[in-house]
Amino acid sequence: MACLEPTRPWPRDVSGKLRIWDTTQKEHLLKYEYQPFAGKIKDIAWTEDSKRIAVVGEGREKFGAVFLWDSGSSVGEITGHNKVINSVDIKQSRPYRLATGSDDNCAAFFEGPPFKFKFTIGAR
Repeated sequence: MACLEPTRPWPRDVSGKLRIWDTTQKEHLLKYEYQPFAGKIKDIAWTEDSKRIAVVGEGREKFGAVFLWDSGSSVGEITGHNKVINSVDIKQSRPYRLATGSDDNCAAFFEGPPFKFKFTIGAR
């Protein structure tokens, strides 16, 4: 499964690895590979400037991460859920807002960067 950003593809696999390829050259070279958590990646989102990426899924100790695509440096935490996170999206203008949806029947909301938990809605 792959999700494409307008200028960069973000292929991912069931092992939880997120791979970033350089598609500007004739040969598509692997630029970066990250494993943000132990488990399958379910969804990804990025900011409009293509600098920050949010990843969610079936982690063991955590279910999501937000980091800079070119260094892997953290730009916040995805918390507030106690089950698998299935979806993530980021507001595409400043101030950035991030929202997640989970198997715990809740949506969580964050402000950032750095992304920090604000509140959840839904039934637990």
